Amino acid sequence: MKNIGMIGTQIIHTYPYLAYFNGFDPERVQKNAKPWMAKMLEGKPNDPKSNAVRITHVWAGEADEAKRLAESCAIENIADKPDAFVDDVDGVMVMDEEIDQRAGLMRPFLEAGKAVFVDKTLSLDPSVTEELLSLSKERGAPIAAYSQLRFGPGFEDLKAMDRGGAAMAGFRMGLDILAKYSIHLISAVQGIFGTGVKTLRKLDCPDGVEVRASYGDGTRVTMQFGPEAPAGWNICYFAKGGCTLAVAGDNADMFETSAQAIEKMLVEGRSPVSTKEISEASKLINFIVEAEVGDEKTIG
Repeated sequence: MKNIGMIGTQIIHTYPYLAYFNGFDPERVQKNAKPWMAKMLEGKPNDPKSNAVRITHVWAGEADEAKRLAESCAIENIADKPDAFVDDVDGVMVMDEEIDQRAGLMRPFLEAGKAVFVDKTLSLDPSVTEELLSLSKERGAPIAAYSQLRFGPGFEDLKAMDRGGAAMAGFRMGLDILAKYSIHLISAVQGIFGTGVKTLRKLDCPDGVEVRASYGDGTRVTMQFGPEAPAGWNICYFAKGGCTLAVAGDNADMFETSAQAIEKMLVEGRSPVSTKEISEASKLINFIVEAEVGDEKTIG
């Protein structure tokens, strides 16, 4: 059995992963979890789905939250410090809402050669991302970072379509959270089209942000973020074989597929995503947030 810890100063996306690895107490989850996570687990079997990995340690910036997670999902150890249990686990899940906290939280585990999963992205600074990826390679520590939208079941049909077409991907959100949450749509696009973005261009968008990513094979994807975008995560793809509009699909399914990928990483010692994907995502977020309308950048 592999042991893994879960840490974060403002800890997020906890219960869907804990339910997969540890199982859960339905009454305590209803009492302790945020409504959207409690609803996701409502009526679901409460035994662990994994027979290979357990979350054995938890640390949260808010000590009471760590206690709530532990009592809800049978976590044996509540840590006093985020790196107190490096020697006791095979890996760690860095689940921090605050992006600038993530690098410091994961470093001790990478340095010890432990597997690391980071919810969403390593850093908004591509140079920090590259440094962490280099450390991962140097220490032989598998590392993964993505949004669960990468595994949206509704996007599966798009993967089979011809490349070289044009896609429009939209995500309704306030622009004040663009830096934190643009990774959701980026991960969805990467899950469908993979890596290989060559150029980026920021387009004029009166009520939001639009960025066009052009791939080396001729595929173009325009990503739109803002309060006037369609609700949820939507991707419309026009290609030689036709046109398909897809939505992400069931949230619980995404989390479970992501948990399976993390489980496989712990067991096999290989990341479910490439370092190129992690690096490219960081560069895309940086451009989406920092570029001005009309700016162009070559990244590949």
